[in-house]
Amino acid sequence: MTYDPTNYELYNRLLTSQVKILEYVAPSREYHDYDEQTNALYELYRSMADWLKDLWHIMMKDSTDYKHISKCLSLCLDHANDAEGIIHPVVFYDAGCSLRIDSLDEKKRKRIIYDRCALIPEHLCWMYRELMVIAQSRHQPGEFYDIEWDTINLGLEQETKKLLRPREQLEECRVGATFPAAHYRDAHWDTAMIEGALAIYAEDDESEEDEDEEDENDIDKESQ
Repeated sequence: MTYDPTNYELYNRLLTSQVKILEYVAPSREYHDYDEQTNALYELYRSMADWLKDLWHIMMKDSTDYKHISKCLSLCLDHANDAEGIIHPVVFYDAGCSLRIDSLDEKKRKRIIYDRCALIPEHLCWMYRELMVIAQSRHQPGEFYDIEWDTINLGLEQETKKLLRPREQLEECRVGATFPAAHYRDAHWDTAMIEGALAIYAEDDESEEDEDEEDENDIDKESQ
């Protein structure tokens, strides 16, 4: 059977079983079970990290199913939230998830795309940012709106968009300028992705203008 990183049901079963192990080793969130809880949490995180890495590579392909990938990312958040509610808070915040993504381009030297230890929601914000930028870079605004709406429902929209490099820097990048990539982790972006990020800023500008017009119309109605 060929491995399919987008197999939602497979990963749902895997992550659910690992969360049940957490429930077993931390029946009442007691701190004295620190080591057992930590080990079980690391197993859950390892599965999530492997999955996120594979999903990122799928995202970069032209045949991306954006909605399905967003559904997979949402599943990771659901199980991370489950874990937080099960284990002792000290264990949860001590144990970060290490995620490293390398390029797979055989024509170029392998390079690190993303390498960070953080809580799952922080990794997911970066993944969602990538997904949003890819959708815009391929001129698929409908897909972008769906992804954006998913981040709103998950409470990740603001943190996701904070991972977009400032517009002024992006405009300089489009003409060849380079900036440190440590915070934004976008050194792998090509021209199309830079344009995709700028398109997100443009969409936000339009949304703000629409809101301003609605506010003005409401004021006019009240004054009549």
